[in-house]
Amino acid sequence: MEPILYGSQNSFGGEFIGADTYCQLRAFNYSLSRIDAQEQTADTAGLLAIEAQAAGLQPLVILKHPDQLAQLPDYSWVEPGNEPDLNGPKATEYLIRALAFAGAANDTIQLWAPCISNLTKTGFAYLRSVASHLPARYHISIHRYPRGPFPNLAHPGCQSREDEVAQLKAAIGGRPYGVSECGFHTAMQPHYPDWRKNFRRWDIRLTDEQVAAFYRIECAFWHRHGAQFVTLYQLADGPTDTPKDRAGIRRLDGSWKLCAQR
Repeated sequence: MEPILYGSQNSFGGEFIGADTYCQLRAFNYSLSRIDAQEQTADTAGLLAIEAQAAGLQPLVILKHPDQLAQLPDYSWVEPGNEPDLNGPKATEYLIRALAFAGAANDTIQLWAPCISNLTKTGFAYLRSVASHLPARYHISIHRYPRGPFPNLAHPGCQSREDEVAQLKAAIGGRPYGVSECGFHTAMQPHYPDWRKNFRRWDIRLTDEQVAAFYRIECAFWHRHGAQFVTLYQLADGPTDTPKDRAGIRRLDGSWKLCAQR
């Protein structure tokens, strides 16, 4: 079985992570750092990627414009935008952007696209409209979030999670692929345990132990199905008890959760 890289989403607004944090991530066997530099200058994007690379991690940098490539170190990985099926542009415009990135990136830069938001009907529709038209140098990036709190349920339109992967592989035609976001959180969320019979709702909060176990399941699943990498969303919790702010692998006080240790 081919080796797989494990990473985390680390930077959103141009913030630097710091050598100490990167050292701790390396100690937990993380080897990839995903960096959102869409709103940053080429200089800042380059410095963020250099920081990760200097710490021994593979930088995966989200950019918006091809001119942001100018200062990236060789052997960076790049996604031209994030979740275009939700955020736009439409598929035709996205392909124009993808072609521009392919023309501007040097031969050491690995490009990943289209970074769809999930393996849902909408996500698959966008992927199918784009994947076969991407230049040959592109690999495929996808996101996969669970349907409800638990990792085992497939999204509508698929019979199982294995069927999701089968549809994914059929859509991408043999290109290598990676999962640039997946995640679980410890905020309260709705759960419908008997959804086939009724729509009774139970609110549920996953424990740190459950999230850690689910991440192990998720990483093993994608390794088994040939993904090149898996990126956990995200590095740090935020201040509110909401899903986005309770998805970190590190607490606000800087302490690491069980799930950080894979």
